[in-house]
Amino acid sequence: MKAWRCGNWATMTPQFSGCNKRERPGRTINSRSRCSSRCASISTDTPMPLKRPGVWTKPCASLRQRFRRTPHPQMSQPTNGIWSDSCPAVDSRRSRESKGFRSIAAIGTLIPLPIAYVPMPAPGGASMPRMNCRERWLALLEGRRPDRIPTDYMSTDEFHGRFKRDLGCETDEAMFEQLHVDFPASINVALEPKREHEPSTDDTVDMWGIGRASVAYGTGAYNEVVHNPLGQAQTISDVEAFDWPEADDFTCTINASPSPTPHDTRIVRGGVYEPFLLVCAMRGLERAFEDLILNPPIIEAMLDHIFAFNYAINRRLFEAAGDKIDLFYLAEDLGGQHGPLMSLEMYRRFLLPHQVRMAELARQHDVHVYYHTDGASRIFLPDLIDVVGIEVLNPIQWRCPGMECASLVRDFGDKVVFHGAMDNQQTLPFGTVDDVRAEVRDHIKAFENARWVCAPCHNIQANTPTQNVVAMYEAIHELGALT
Repeated sequence: MKAWRCGNWATMTPQFSGCNKRERPGRTINSRSRCSSRCASISTDTPMPLKRPGVWTKPCASLRQRFRRTPHPQMSQPTNGIWSDSCPAVDSRRSRESKGFRSIAAIGTLIPLPIAYVPMPAPGGASMPRMNCRERWLALLEGRRPDRIPTDYMSTDEFHGRFKRDLGCETDEAMFEQLHVDFPASINVALEPKREHEPSTDDTVDMWGIGRASVAYGTGAYNEVVHNPLGQAQTISDVEAFDWPEADDFTCTINASPSPTPHDTRIVRGGVYEPFLLVCAMRGLERAFEDLILNPPIIEAMLDHIFAFNYAINRRLFEAAGDKIDLFYLAEDLGGQHGPLMSLEMYRRFLLPHQVRMAELARQHDVHVYYHTDGASRIFLPDLIDVVGIEVLNPIQWRCPGMECASLVRDFGDKVVFHGAMDNQQTLPFGTVDDVRAEVRDHIKAFENARWVCAPCHNIQANTPTQNVVAMYEAIHELGALT
């Protein structure tokens, strides 16, 4: 019998402060993200100030009908209006561009100068009632206008720790409050095996038999896959002989992220499903993609086992805490830096049917579907939006072909919330504060007729200067107020 060890299913959840993804210039990043960071150079041209009124677009009727929760009493009626021409705070305060930080030789290493951090002012010119994080997110999901453009945050562990130190924040909550970040809370499942098992002394092997090891890359380290338990499987019989985890073998414990903030002020994310990522780890990246063409039955058999386990666990989570969960994390990386990672036909055969069933499970419990796919994923968006029924698309990696902000808004702006778009391959790590602020202005204009959450397009990397990230949140807070 395989040696089972206590596994935390929550480790399958996207870790927004330590995901196993890298985007560094001059090399191909790991199998988890499968993108290259070699892109065109950024433009430093400053766009004209936003002076054009926009129309707030509501989501398609089918998605509005799916949301059946009782709206917040102060938000029960749609709010009409136009975008504010500009924020008076921009003209009334001195820019903090690079203020308070001094660079030293190592890229991304910053020494805070001995001055106090200046809190960002409240948005000027806004006539709407002030919303909290939860109200702001729900307004977007329901097609109503929030008081300002919501924000989110994701980073590697190395950046996150340094960022808090530079800001003088001891807790994540203090950092989010200081930067006005609408970061979701989370509810997930911890699993304890019920059947007898031999105690495992190898903490590098997870419940799926995948072996990982910490691999340093200079400014940090990642847990890379070093053992593929089904790497040598030749037939479906080999796949079926594997000791697959089953939901009934585990006791589920619902875990909420530590936060002093009550549920009525934070949007809550819960549940996860990203099957082909797991197939690649169990089979090996190259072999998994080869099998899509050469040995489809092996991929289908593996996906069936992974789906059955995840469906049962997510159902338990929704039944136990569905009334407290707002967003379900559905994911699969379908795009690379320059194009799709598989054909549309392959996606429809191997991944789409299970994604539809998992999304329907979430909607049965009034939970919105948040979808993550990296890279150039344009060809999959019609199926994801119209068939799977996703309501939030993350990220918007606009440097990838087909993912340009304006064209996405034109074709899908009335159907989905866009999440991300602040470039973390070039602008945030290698641009100036002026470049960052210019990109914020560009995106405000590009998404003026759509629903957008301002956030990095992926995890902020360790070589990113602190002042660039501060500039991003300052700029969206100054310029993102809605009337």
